[in-house]
Amino acid sequence: MTDYYCDPTAAVDGDGTSPANAANDFFALLANTHSLVTLTGGDRVFLRSKSGGANVRVTLTAHTHMYTGYASPVQFIVDDGTYWAGDEGYFELGFGTSGYWLYWGPWISMLGTVHSVDGAYTLRFVKSNTNQNQPFMYTTSGSGYDFGLVQLKNAHFYSEVGVGSGKAFYAYINSLYTGVFEFENILYDGRLINTASAYQVVMDYRSKQVRIALKNWSFENTSDIGLSSTGGLASHSYNYGATIFMDNVDCSGFPSTYWMIKPNGYSNTIGNIDTIKNSPVGSMEHAVADWKDAGGASYLGSGSDAPGYIAYEGNASNDYRIEVLTRTTKAIWNKAKFIPTLQSGAAVLPEA
Repeated sequence: MTDYYCDPTAAVDGDGTSPANAANDFFALLANTHSLVTLTGGDRVFLRSKSGGANVRVTLTAHTHMYTGYASPVQFIVDDGTYWAGDEGYFELGFGTSGYWLYWGPWISMLGTVHSVDGAYTLRFVKSNTNQNQPFMYTTSGSGYDFGLVQLKNAHFYSEVGVGSGKAFYAYINSLYTGVFEFENILYDGRLINTASAYQVVMDYRSKQVRIALKNWSFENTSDIGLSSTGGLASHSYNYGATIFMDNVDCSGFPSTYWMIKPNGYSNTIGNIDTIKNSPVGSMEHAVADWKDAGGASYLGSGSDAPGYIAYEGNASNDYRIEVLTRTTKAIWNKAKFIPTLQSGAAVLPEA
């Protein structure tokens, strides 16, 4: 494992071996095409977050591809003023006027910190355009591809241009066979979400046995959210055995037509497990919908009655059982009957 240093404001592009000799081409490091630095699994790259009193920003000027050849984690970490002494700011990844996409690579993580002064997340994804379809994470890499572990932590997604248009600023996790995606400590700007596109979501996963965890998500500017009945925080389709876990994902400010987990109308969601824990839904009509076929849906968790835990299970015959557990009751839905049977004294799931 080797530590490298990146300062996009540096006048000279160095070999990254120290803050004084930092590499200045951030995107070359992402693509692992830097002329002086070759990253390997286990390496860490520390990113300068403040220079000359200003936050550090790099902006996509084209569709940007990360390296796809790692077999173990590589981390890009926002410096908190440790390596550039006293320079604790924000590292901003700008998505400019042309709507370019960021193609994510396997085993690559981007980790912010919590600012010591204002408590804000120091990794920022900044959208400065109203392009209708812009993924901040695009992972299509072909069927059977293993993405390993991807982490995105302590990050703030926000708009510089007010309310956008079209599909959200979103993650598109597609055509993968396995992989674990962890999104933790996220603040998301409601101005990035709007009604112009069907199945408009923030997390769109269409892969097989991927595992996605959303933990400690909150939203700002929720009064600017405008959504159609097709909108959902997370959406799945063509997923055999995919799992999404939400813990402390606060959607209480969303319109009633929004969903926390929304199907894309396909029948191929066999074996999925959707779990929601400690996540208020406010006035949302439904917390979860899972399609048993292309023509029908099951509905769980209306408004403030949304349960603390939701699990969905399926099998090859497309039969399934849904269990909803709270601290006091257990409700069971079966394929042909959606009237819950309540059982008192249900066990509490472990804190995991």
